[in-house]
Amino acid sequence: MTTRKNTPEKRWSASAKKLWVETLDVYDLPDEHHRRMLSAACEQLTRADQCREEIARQGLSFTDRFGQPRPNPLIAEERSCLGVFRLLVRELGLDVESPNAVNERHRLPRAVGYA
Repeated sequence: MTTRKNTPEKRWSASAKKLWVETLDVYDLPDEHHRRMLSAACEQLTRADQCREEIARQGLSFTDRFGQPRPNPLIAEERSCLGVFRLLVRELGLDVESPNAVNERHRLPRAVGYA
C-alpha cells in the first residue's frame, strides 16, 4: 500500500504514477480512504496498461486448435480494469471538470448532505 507521502508506488505504470502525482497536486485528499481509492485506481490503470502492452505484443486475436480466430482474453481483462478504474475515478469525483486555478489546492466535491 502507498505511504502518506505524495510518492507513487514504484510498481505502477508511468501513467498511474502521473495520475497519482497530478491528483495529489490539485486535490486535497484529507482522508486515508480517499488515498486508498486513488491507490486502487492507480493499480487498475497499471493492470490495464500491462494488458495493453501484452495485447500489442501478442496481437488482438489468435487461432484456436480448430483453426478458428479467437479474441485475445487480455482484451476482456483490460476492459474490466478500465471499468473499475472509471468507477473509482467517478467515486473520488475526479471525473468532473478540472479546477481552473493553477497551483490552488481543491477539496473533492461532496454531496449536498455530506457531513
